[in-house]
Amino acid sequence: MHTDTNFFAPAALFGFLLACSGLLLTLIVAIVARVARKPCVVRSMLGIAGCALIVYLAMLIGFSLASRRIVLAPGQEKYFCELDCHLAYSVVGVRKASAVGSGQDQVHAHGTFYIVTLRTRFDEKTIAPFRSKDVPLSPGLRSLSIVDDGAVYDISPQGQQALPPSPSLLTPLRPAESYMTEFVFDLPDRVRNPQLLITTAYRWPNRLLVGDEQSFLHQQTLLSLASD
Repeated sequence: MHTDTNFFAPAALFGFLLACSGLLLTLIVAIVARVARKPCVVRSMLGIAGCALIVYLAMLIGFSLASRRIVLAPGQEKYFCELDCHLAYSVVGVRKASAVGSGQDQVHAHGTFYIVTLRTRFDEKTIAPFRSKDVPLSPGLRSLSIVDDGAVYDISPQGQQALPPSPSLLTPLRPAESYMTEFVFDLPDRVRNPQLLITTAYRWPNRLLVGDEQSFLHQQTLLSLASD
């Protein structure tokens, strides 16, 4: 299973919250001790906070350095942990066009339109024992872009508006359900190996979560847009 993290996601979130709470608590105690003129307590609290911060940063950087860049072939799924279950995303189709839409609503590309069909699936095999299997899941916010040799290309607003409507990535799903969504990217003709990057839309606190692909120095899992 290819996921957006190389660490157990619930543990990463719990560890982050625990670290923040512990750091805040030790700083509060240090401030109170400073007011009470107890320098030994101040030094102890700052020492504990410093050691905890070093350990956390070591884990954050360590898991990032241990990660590797992965490119999934069309049809292969990238999983996102929703804490008590998983959503899987895969590219099931890519087509190119010089224009999208019709009539007065037709939009022409500056380069070439890449229309990517993305499948979203609620994997019923990943449901936690404590979660009801009949409760629909509302997906988290996602961010999509295409990367190619360091360049990043966002969704084309004009091209997207010209497409027929398809299900939003925020559409709730029940276990085993799936749907297809189309996205349009306007790519220059010089692109060589475009790959789709789908991530959570939130950069923070993900940048500080151990093992998260958006954390500092972490490699990412991409979806190939190779077509016949």
